[in-house]
Amino acid sequence: VEPLPSSESLIRTESKALKRFFGKDIVVSEPPQEIFQTLDQMLKLGIAGFEPHFLPQVSLTEKDKVPGWKVKPESWFWQQIKKGKLSKDAATLQEGWYLVDGRKKPNYDNGQQRYENDYLEPIMSDLRSIGRIQKHSSVLDISRFGASPDEIEQVILPEFLRITDAKGDLTNRRYIEFNIWGNMFHPEWGQTNTWEWFTDQFEAVYRLFGGRSDYGGLAHVRDGWSDDRDDSIAFCPVVRFPSKPR
Repeated sequence: VEPLPSSESLIRTESKALKRFFGKDIVVSEPPQEIFQTLDQMLKLGIAGFEPHFLPQVSLTEKDKVPGWKVKPESWFWQQIKKGKLSKDAATLQEGWYLVDGRKKPNYDNGQQRYENDYLEPIMSDLRSIGRIQKHSSVLDISRFGASPDEIEQVILPEFLRITDAKGDLTNRRYIEFNIWGNMFHPEWGQTNTWEWFTDQFEAVYRLFGGRSDYGGLAHVRDGWSDDRDDSIAFCPVVRFPSKPR
């Protein structure tokens, strides 16, 4: 099992990364013990690849001049916020620590593509074998592709939470987090020709998805039905540890 990072090293590395991105010093709070407990439990279960990161409370706008924000969300995203189809908080970073799946989504291979060393494969296989999520005709049963947002939120992530006993709030990733962490740490997230579902609700029965390289990469975002199961759209869990009120 890998050694866990110290609080001091996490604060130091996140402070440097945030200063590079925002161009100014950002106060980084002490990581909660729950983040270390969850990371330790994941590693003991053989689940690697989750990275601790901190976000400040910041409401972003299309016109913001942020030094590290090289690839901003496309204009469609901002237009939907103005129209009220997306939450006014869709571009707001929520202060706290996070465990972030740093994996790059694979390139499309007729639905047969797989994430590298994917801890979700046994969960996806089990849930499909017992009929709790539907099989997909062109997707491997072990794959995190081909699941709908409804299945992700109502079945897959609760099962992942049961197995890992994560101490934070386990959800699917938000689009603004995908974009910002992609700019800060993982430009490769936008460099493959598959998509990712996000937890953002669009109107009543839709979710956001995006990230396909030939449609704009980190900038690309659109909406799809929450019960849609597509062989080129996957998802990435995130564990949130919101900062306590000051």
